[in-house]
Amino acid sequence: MKEWFVVSTHYNSEDLAIQSIEKKGFTTYCPKYIKTISHARKVKRVLRPLFPKYVFVLFDRKHDNWSKINFLRGVNSLIMVDKYVTSLPSFFIEGLKKFELDQGVINMCNYVTSKDDCRNFNFSISNNKLIDGLYTGIKKKNQVKLLINFFKRELFCWVSNKKIEA
Repeated sequence: MKEWFVVSTHYNSEDLAIQSIEKKGFTTYCPKYIKTISHARKVKRVLRPLFPKYVFVLFDRKHDNWSKINFLRGVNSLIMVDKYVTSLPSFFIEGLKKFELDQGVINMCNYVTSKDDCRNFNFSISNNKLIDGLYTGIKKKNQVKLLINFFKRELFCWVSNKKIEA
């Protein structure tokens, strides 16, 4: 059974890694987004990987010779847990592909709101502590995506509508 795995690449070598992996007969996936760069009164739009330094590869762990992936140009290594190659849940890649516009490009403008649209909030966790954060404006059935500060790190998380206090 073919599954999706994560390959770590060298810095800015995602395209080189994709070429060398595909030459060996594997299927790859690297979602990208359009980034606007302005410098010295010039504005240009470039494609950037949604997950810098990472590429997804589809293969059958039991039947394909996947160990050669670690030795290809642009590849750092397959991501492993305790010396075992670990696959991604199938819904992860399928979910990403649903947001694609064309050729693996994801339009981030549809999913990110301006700072003016963000509102402060509090939400309670299991022991009734309140956590402060920002509402991002991204919604799905009975949940909203929030930006919270957690141990001095900014994290996005999905929270039930019922737990939010404006």
